[in-house]
Amino acid sequence: MSTEDCKIAGIAIKNSEKIVTKDKDFETISKYSTMEIVDFN
Repeated sequence: MSTEDCKIAGIAIKNSEKIVTKDKDFETISKYSTMEIVDFN
């Protein structure tokens, strides 16, 4: 994952191991309980 993917998703995550992508990696997002889940549909 890259910071560019993060910008495309409209999510800013600093020092993250993974970035939430259009593939909807919600197992990753579960680490960030304060983050909003973005609906790409």
